[in-house]
Amino acid sequence: MDIIGKLWLKFKRRPDIWLFYAFLAVFPLSVRKVVYFIPIRGGYNEFTGISIYVSDILLVAFLSSWLIVLCNNKECLSINSISDFSWKLARKMFHVEHFFLQSKDEAIKLYTQVIHNKLLLFPFVLVFFSFLSTIWSAEKLLAIFRSFKLLEFSLLYVYLWINVPRGTFLKSTLKVIIFTGIAHGLLGIAQFIKQSSIGLFWLKESILSQGMTGIAKIVLNGDIYIRSYGLFPHPNILGGFLLLSLLCTFMYIKLFHVEQFNGEKKSEAVALAKMFHVEHCVKKPVFISLIVIIQIMALFLTFSKSAIFGLFVAIIYIVSKYFSINVPRGTFKWSKRGAWIKFLLVVGIFIATMFILKPEYYSLIGRSVEDRIGYLNVSRGTFFANPILGIGSGQYVNNLLNVKGTLDWQYQPVHNVFLLILNELGLIGLALFIVLLFKLFHVEQFNKDNAVNCSTWNNDLNNRSANVPRGTITDMEGMVYLRAILIGFLFIMLFDHYLWDIQQGQIMFWLVAGLLIGSSRQEVREICIDKSI
Repeated sequence: MDIIGKLWLKFKRRPDIWLFYAFLAVFPLSVRKVVYFIPIRGGYNEFTGISIYVSDILLVAFLSSWLIVLCNNKECLSINSISDFSWKLARKMFHVEHFFLQSKDEAIKLYTQVIHNKLLLFPFVLVFFSFLSTIWSAEKLLAIFRSFKLLEFSLLYVYLWINVPRGTFLKSTLKVIIFTGIAHGLLGIAQFIKQSSIGLFWLKESILSQGMTGIAKIVLNGDIYIRSYGLFPHPNILGGFLLLSLLCTFMYIKLFHVEQFNGEKKSEAVALAKMFHVEHCVKKPVFISLIVIIQIMALFLTFSKSAIFGLFVAIIYIVSKYFSINVPRGTFKWSKRGAWIKFLLVVGIFIATMFILKPEYYSLIGRSVEDRIGYLNVSRGTFFANPILGIGSGQYVNNLLNVKGTLDWQYQPVHNVFLLILNELGLIGLALFIVLLFKLFHVEQFNKDNAVNCSTWNNDLNNRSANVPRGTITDMEGMVYLRAILIGFLFIMLFDHYLWDIQQGQIMFWLVAGLLIGSSRQEVREICIDKSI
């Protein structure tokens, strides 16, 4: 009961954070209610429908509770501490005169922070243009819905910017992602072994069977196998999530085994074991390997080429960048060489596995290439017809009804995020998105520019640590890993569309973008403090 009481007190102080963790745990699920859809050839199509997911409900819940906290405690806007939410203040909120005075004051402070930060402003410029595209969209209701989805995830982006620099928020967020990755990895492995669904239909697990059509399959050594789905709607999306969870696992190990800064260099197995409260398992070095192997094995069993090669690209980036940060003199050469050896070993194992399994070329690559060439041809014609403004947000698949000779299975978006944005929002929308990506990769530059006129209205100048442990987001390792994840996602964007127009993929992209700018915000805090001393 004492544990329950403590958890309840923590929930009362910051309910939004606990709801956010619940959101992270359930967003992979396809539990939803379809409220409207435009029939394609007389049937339902994922990309012309309007659905409310359980993750939407939780997202609105934690954003709403966060706004209530903001209205009642100005410390929530402080970068230095996590505020204690008081229920007395919550009761005062219902005195209308107090509510408007407080909410107006806090709203002005939040507005000032947002309006002077280009990194926060650009997503909302993209949102505005998406809403504007409703004017020339054929299906206006669908365009409005897609625009609201973009607004929803932009608010998630801002929420992370505000909260990531505080205390253990980033650490706990990584834990939830890793736990979720392991769970879906185990489920995906079980599905591949069983070659059918596990039976979690109440969690909207996809119905899988070798005899069913429309199921993602692969031909290995002459036999047909179902690819791993987890609880995601498609193996490719599970692959993208496992890329995220794997790199978050490596990031957690590097950032939070802080004993190394005290001169007590401990193994990474010890750090990860402590995270799962199984320190006794560290005597068996199998533990650390097991956590990683589960996710890697599940990733390979998705046979998602874009996710697998995206992971390789991300690891290459980490190897090339990470070991130049805080590496003791004289050890850089050997550390980097060891990392390259490990990476090449993994690549060699992957290539050897492909030779052993002997996947059929057409099922592995040929079919995907043919499909994507077909989508590109349609995309090219759509772009030339509407080059500047596009056809409107969320209109791509519905527009295929005007293309003669389109088969039922071809009513899908073009498998390239940049071309999809180009078709729906034109050159203007694509330019806005590319500028946003550019800013995410140069986040320190823009944060320093914003820090020139930074405010110290609520900074505790005597507490420079601000409850952020050494070895967490104050170091540059975190930025390297988050950029690596974003690079992996950019690779996926070249060959798939789910990071832009499917619920789970959209959340993954905006989650990483928000973590990236939130982690970099720590640097602005230190610049502001230095100027005030």
